[in-house]
Amino acid sequence: MAGAYRSELSGGSPEEVYRELISTYGGYVYAVVMNRLNRVGTREDVEDCVSAVFVELYTSLEDMTPEKGSIKSYIGRIADRRAVDAFRRLTYRQSNTASDDELPEAPSEFDTEAETEKRMMKKRLWEAVQSLGSPDSDIIIMQYYYNMRPHDIAKRLGLTTGAVRKRSERARKKLSEIMKG
Repeated sequence: MAGAYRSELSGGSPEEVYRELISTYGGYVYAVVMNRLNRVGTREDVEDCVSAVFVELYTSLEDMTPEKGSIKSYIGRIADRRAVDAFRRLTYRQSNTASDDELPEAPSEFDTEAETEKRMMKKRLWEAVQSLGSPDSDIIIMQYYYNMRPHDIAKRLGLTTGAVRKRSERARKKLSEIMKG
C-alpha cells in the first residue's frame, strides 16, 4: 500500500489493515457477491467468493494506489470480477450436471414433455450465449440476466455505450442464427 491510503485506514501492519478492510467493507463485498450469486449459488458459494475477494485484496495491498480510485471502488471491482467468475463456474457446473436421473417425479397435471423441451431450450440458449465469447457474452448476460442498461455495461467493461449497443445488436443476430440452426 506504500502509504497511499494511510489517511483512510488506521492500521499499521498489513494484517491490521487487512482486518480493518474486512470489518469496514465485509458487508459491501458480501452484498456485491450475493447480488451476482443469489440465484445460482449456495450460501457457501457466496462465502467462498467473499473469502477469495479478501485473499486477492490482501495479496494486492501494495498495488492499491489513489490512481486506481477509492478503496471502495477498488474492492468493488475485485468483488464484481470474482463474483462474475463464480457465477460462470456455477452456471456451467449446473448446466453440465443435470441428468434425467435427477428430474423430480412430476404430478399428473404437469406437462413433463413441455418442461423438458423448455429446459433443453434454455440450456441450448445458454451454450449459444457462451459461444459468443467475451465481451459479447458478458454484454448479453448483463443486459438480459441482470437488466443492466448499455451505459452501465459500458462503464463496467470499459467500452463506449455505442459499442455496447452495436455489440449487443450483432450478438442477438448471431444468437438468432445459432438458435435457428
